[in-house]
Order: sequence, then structure tokens, then C-alpha cells
Amino acid sequence: MKRQTLDRAERTDGERLQAPIARPRTTPRRSRTRLGCLLFTLLLALAVGATILIAWRDTYRPALRTVHVGVPGLSRTYRILQVSDLHGSEFGEGQSRLDALVGDHRYDAVVFTGDMVAVRFADPEPAVETARVLSDAGPTFFVAGNHDDPGVAPLLERAGVTDLDAARSERLTDSSGALVLCTVGGAASARRVAGDVVVVLAHVPLSEGQLVALAGSPARAALVLSGHTHAGTVRLPPIGAVFAPPVGDVSGWTRFPDLKGLHISGLRQRAGTQVFISPGLGPGTYGLVPSWWHYRLGARAEIDEIVLEPAP
Repeated sequence: MKRQTLDRAERTDGERLQAPIARPRTTPRRSRTRLGCLLFTLLLALAVGATILIAWRDTYRPALRTVHVGVPGLSRTYRILQVSDLHGSEFGEGQSRLDALVGDHRYDAVVFTGDMVAVRFADPEPAVETARVLSDAGPTFFVAGNHDDPGVAPLLERAGVTDLDAARSERLTDSSGALVLCTVGGAASARRVAGDVVVVLAHVPLSEGQLVALAGSPARAALVLSGHTHAGTVRLPPIGAVFAPPVGDVSGWTRFPDLKGLHISGLRQRAGTQVFISPGLGPGTYGLVPSWWHYRLGARAEIDEIVLEPAP
């Protein structure tokens, strides 16, 4: 009897040893958590990929933008091609992408509004190549930016560009009147007759006081063309530029300049004068930008076709 009891106990222990181990069940909450993590990772990867593609496009695939500027009393339409802040950038072999953007278009003037090289005494060849490519589109002029060293202007002159800083003003005349390009220093003596259309070139956007002076006699400037800001280099919707360099009356760097109403890009009427600030072509080399960042994001590289047309 005792032996039978022992055998039964042994069988019971053996059955316990051979019984399958129960696996913990996956709860619906844990499944949802895993799915959520997977979706978040996928969306994050897509966002990073899209950001990289946009930055690549904005940096290396420039656009041609047309800006219409109404000028009261104008007798005809003038077209100006503005190229700003190249910063030594290359857009295809021999600047072929810039050449393709302009194509067979012809302009009353082509203007380079400064910072054609990346930093002072950097390689000027991309700037010279740009001048060679675009000088066929019309009479070409240059004003220096804060990154341009004294050797840049002579090299551009050899490529057919007029150094406007040296000339101070240039009159482009035809049977219907004159388009006068000038620097800030040459504005007071630029206008000779009432019908002259005065356009001022200044790399760094001007202060309100300077604009007030240009709006009045004797200059009565129709337009001021500037660059320098790169439209902030990095722009995020809906806040706009993350930061901007010193411009006009602002002596220091400005964070979120668009939210503060600072004019750093595009056309705006200011102090009685129309001002256009080009986003330019190259990425900015700002003190607040990490040394490894050489891209634009949300501020696409561009050259600008400025159309001055009669306004009521």
C-alpha cells in the first residue's frame, strides 16, 4: 500500500516536471505601446529624410524669382537681375545651373550685391565664373560685401563687370530715359534729370535714417537692392528665420527676426523707399552657425529678376 502511494507520488512529480511552462500573454496595452513606438520611429525617420532632401534642394538647386516693383511716373519697364551672397558656392560645372536659370533672358542690368567669396581671400574662381556666365545677360555691376577682399573687384572687372564702388554711379540711357545705378555714397549726385530712375545697391540693408535720406531730394531713389542676410539661412514654419545678422539700425544678432518685424528678406516699403533684400545663393557663415553646417533650410538659394514697372 505504501509502495503504491509512493509510485503515485512519483508519477505526479514527473507530470509536474513534464508540464509545459505557460508563456505570459501579451496584453493589448503592451501591443499598442510597441505599435506606437514603431510608428513614432517611422515618422521620425521620414521627417529626418524630408529635412535632408529639403536642405539639399534649398542649398544646391537655386531658383529664379521674379519681383514686381511699381514705380510712379515710370515711362517704361526695366528689368534687373540681382545676384547676391554667392559665398564661393558652385552650382554645377562652370555655374551651369545659374546659366540655365537665366537662359536667353536679357536685362537692363545685372547686379552683384556683395559677398561673392566665402571669406576674405578665399578662392575667387566661383565668383569669376559666375561673372563670365551672367555678363552676357546685360551690363554687369558689383558692390562689395563684408566678405569680399580688395582683390575681388579687379578680378570681376577682367570678366566684364563694372566696380560700382569705384564708379559711385552709372547711367544706362536709351531713348526713353535713364536707369541710374549707384552706391549710397553716390546717390546724392546720381540723378541728373527728373525722369532718371535711381536704384541704389548696398550689400548690408540700410538704416531707417539712410532710407529717409534716399527717399528725399536729390536722390529720390526708386529702389534699394541689398543682400547680406541669406533670409536667415534656416527658416522654420511658422516662426520664419531662426536668427539674422546685424542689419540697419540693429547692431547685434537677432533671434526670430520675423516674429519681431525685422525686414530681412523680400520687398518692403520702408521710410518712403522701396527696399528689396535678396536671400542670395550661398549658405551664411554666421558666428551662431555650427562650423559643420553649410546648408540652407527653408530659405532656398535664389537669384532675382527685379521688374520695375509703371505704377498709377
